[in-house]
Amino acid sequence: MKEMEVPVQITIRGVPEAGAHHERMIRRQADRLTRYYERIVACHVVIAPQKPGSHHSGYNVRLRIEVPRDEIVVTHESRDRLDLAIHDSFDAARRRLAHYAELRKRPRASPLSRASPESRRRVMGSDGTM
Repeated sequence: MKEMEVPVQITIRGVPEAGAHHERMIRRQADRLTRYYERIVACHVVIAPQKPGSHHSGYNVRLRIEVPRDEIVVTHESRDRLDLAIHDSFDAARRRLAHYAELRKRPRASPLSRASPESRRRVMGSDGTM
């Protein structure tokens, strides 16, 4: 399956070591997400230091992936290097998208098909009309 270009918005707050290399990495990873679900509308990535007051220095990476009529949000905190935090966040997003795509493929049963035959007769009437 061919990768499509996903519109990506990148917000970096208080992480001076983030540079053009990290932005390219984010865009490349976002484009690869279409392997798992090709109807991605947009992806917003926010990178910030871990919460103030945390005794660990690290990164908080948040992905908001928009798909038709829904969105998938992944938040990942890491004490590792920034590139590893980005990679791990997109790895989690790939798993979530694959699961989401699998759920979307399943046929949906109508409420009547889940009802017992007796309930269907009550809803539809004994002559088969609604």
